[in-house]
Amino acid sequence: MLSRELPHRPAAETATAIDHAATRWQRRHLAAVVAAACIGLALSAGTWYAAVNREDRLAEEDLKARTNNQALLLQSGIRQYVGKIAALHALFEADDSVSRQEFRSFSNALLQDQTAILAMSWLPRVPTISSPRTNARVRHKA
Repeated sequence: MLSRELPHRPAAETATAIDHAATRWQRRHLAAVVAAACIGLALSAGTWYAAVNREDRLAEEDLKARTNNQALLLQSGIRQYVGKIAALHALFEADDSVSRQEFRSFSNALLQDQTAILAMSWLPRVPTISSPRTNARVRHKA
C-alpha cells in the first residue's frame, strides 16, 4: 500500500490560508446581504409606488363620483326652478290681467319651502303711451 502523506505546511502559511478562506467567505456573504438589502429596498419602493398610485386613483374616482352627484343635484334643482318659472309664465299666458294679489298668492305657493329663489316680483307692463297715467296711479296708491 502506498501511503500518501500530506505535505507539511508551516503554521504561518496555514494561518494565511485560513484568513484567505475566511475573507472569501465574508465577501460572499456580504455580497449576499447587500443583494438581499437591494432587493428588499426595490420591493419596498415598488410596493409604495403601487400603493400611492392606487390611493390617487381611488381619490380621483371618489372626487368624480361626488362632483357628478353634485352636478346631477344642481341640474335637478335648476329644472325644478325653471318649471316653477314656466308655471308663472303660464299664469300670465292664461290671463292677461293678473292682479298683484293673484300674482302674490300664486308665487307664494310656488316658492313655499324653496331656498334658491327667494322672491318673485310683479311689475305691470306699461305701454309708453299710458306711462304718465300709470305713474300717477302708482303714486296715488303709494
